[in-house]
Amino acid sequence: MPILPAVFLPRLLRVLNLTAVFLVLAAVSGLLVRFHLDDPAQHGWIALFDPRGERNAPRCFATLLIMLCSAAMALLAESDRPANRHAWQTLSLLFVALAADELMFSQQRLLEPVRLGLHSSGLLAYGAAAAVIGLSYLRFLLRLPRAVRNGLVAAVLVYLGGALVLGTLAGACRESGPAAQGLPYELVTTLEATLKMAGMMGLLKVLLRHLTGARRSGRRIRQAVSAVGPRAPLAAAMTREA
Repeated sequence: MPILPAVFLPRLLRVLNLTAVFLVLAAVSGLLVRFHLDDPAQHGWIALFDPRGERNAPRCFATLLIMLCSAAMALLAESDRPANRHAWQTLSLLFVALAADELMFSQQRLLEPVRLGLHSSGLLAYGAAAAVIGLSYLRFLLRLPRAVRNGLVAAVLVYLGGALVLGTLAGACRESGPAAQGLPYELVTTLEATLKMAGMMGLLKVLLRHLTGARRSGRRIRQAVSAVGPRAPLAAAMTREA
């Protein structure tokens, strides 16, 4: 029995998409109020939707998306083919740690060595670490259906584009002094949060679709096994493979 009925998944994704759009519009509106009104302190709602804020609406929503991805990966560890089980389990645990990092706002501290690495050998170390992790999951990615594999890679690239590229650019602006921390800096941080949100939304969409397909495939195989009977060795082998 799937935990979420297939008919409910489009509604869930629609609600999440609308929430993400609302948060982005609220953040942009906050920027306009902050830089164009004489007394922005009267608008206390700005901090609630500030993507740089701590434990506010964007931060909690990002944590929710990461936790949903982790839950989908945990379910895929039980529904997908056995060869992929360990990879899904490891990724699920990794996303739990990423969600805790997002909620506790330690990501800026974690990204600081990357930003400093632009002027030292630290960037090479982080690049080598990312390459090793990518290669370790290469066989896992090749076992996935092409649509799932392409969707996962695209979502990760969008997320990293926000977290690393724009995050590094925002850090460089902040280190340049107060003169660089005006509207351009605020726009970069908002775009960074938007790309990270879009990447995580895309990842969740791919995972849920793959989860639905894996559960349907497993259900069809179990029905075929029941129809053939318990003495058919080929049917039993198909069940173990699924």
